[in-house]
Amino acid sequence: MVMEVDEDEGYKAERAYVALLHGENKTFLLYAASFQPELGQLRTGPRKSFVEHNASHVDCAGEHVKSLSAIWEVEEVDLVDCPVADKSRRKRHRYVFTKLRCLEVPYRRIIFLDLDVIVRSSPAPLFEVPAPAGMYHGRWDRGQAQHGVPLPPEAFYDDGCIGCVNAGLLRFDPPANSSARRALVKNMLEQVKALSKSDESYLPEQYFMVKELNGWHHIAVAWNCEVNPEWFIQYGRGKRRAHSVLKAEMHDDWWKLGGTEEELRKNVHMFHFSGQWLQPWWYIHLDPEDAMKVIKKHYACRDKRGMIALAVGDWLRGIQELQKSDEYSAEQAVFQEIIDELKHKARRWWEEVSLCKLCKNPKEEGEDLCEECEVQSHKDDKENGHAGTCAREKHNAKSVKRSGQARWGRKKRSPKKFDSGG
Repeated sequence: MVMEVDEDEGYKAERAYVALLHGENKTFLLYAASFQPELGQLRTGPRKSFVEHNASHVDCAGEHVKSLSAIWEVEEVDLVDCPVADKSRRKRHRYVFTKLRCLEVPYRRIIFLDLDVIVRSSPAPLFEVPAPAGMYHGRWDRGQAQHGVPLPPEAFYDDGCIGCVNAGLLRFDPPANSSARRALVKNMLEQVKALSKSDESYLPEQYFMVKELNGWHHIAVAWNCEVNPEWFIQYGRGKRRAHSVLKAEMHDDWWKLGGTEEELRKNVHMFHFSGQWLQPWWYIHLDPEDAMKVIKKHYACRDKRGMIALAVGDWLRGIQELQKSDEYSAEQAVFQEIIDELKHKARRWWEEVSLCKLCKNPKEEGEDLCEECEVQSHKDDKENGHAGTCAREKHNAKSVKRSGQARWGRKKRSPKKFDSGG
């Protein structure tokens, strides 16, 4: 049962999952709607007996908030805008400091999650991790960190801040009364207003939090597994740009999660679609199993262990459960409208995408070959003891021999041209 505490302490209840949704991005409204049932399915007993509450801070309006209110306990808040600390070109992180408002939530222990997190097993054990806590990110050797154990000062500081925690999953204990919570957040927001260009980064809120809050504990990568391929292409610039085939720069613990889909399925508790390079809704027009087959084909070389397929498949199954659920029947029309819109966008891109001349997989416009062929060629050369020449260079060399001139083109925008993510 929900454990109520004395009103003098200012807590509404014992535990809560907290998420932030802002802007007019209907895609993330769907993420919020499909995310909550996953938490619900992991618990037992009637809904009223759940210990963990679901709280959401939003600044949306109208029918979308009404629909969200049927699933989450919604509280509207003011956005915290700090573009000066955001180093990204499009200032896509300018509102991330709004996450600090989760410390105003009147619950004794909270777990904050980004909406692009895929829950695979109950997060309840994370409530036992001492707060504040997050998965370490930085130059310090994360192999020395242990789940639930304090991170040493040298992980964060060496002539300045060099480390932070991933803000996609955080454990906090808000102060015990409302006045203390408001004072804490007010003080932190004043510090945010004082930030200058010298403080800018691509992870502004993460570096800020580790400076303002002390005593951070590590959360293991199994609870915050970023979805990435094992290999990728780094495109050069200019008319005769060179392509580099690179291995993902991920910590050792990420690689040790498993070398096969079966091992990942067993070991990963949460996936996290951090960044914008891939969004699971690009495959929303397909059934989960069909989507996984397509992804495994497109990433057969770049992601041999099948992490991308597994994560997208999990998200698509969450969408299916949302559509089948009779708990939110009054809101189904709103959710279905978003699903139908995304299906249309996904189908349109897949119908128009350029195909690789060798394997017929999707490729960038202006390129003859896809990234999968580029990576496969690079790995073949390495295995044969040759210099890593990418497939594009080999293909263009043949074109030069045939026509006297290699073909160079502009890089086409990937499916993210339809990405409504913030």
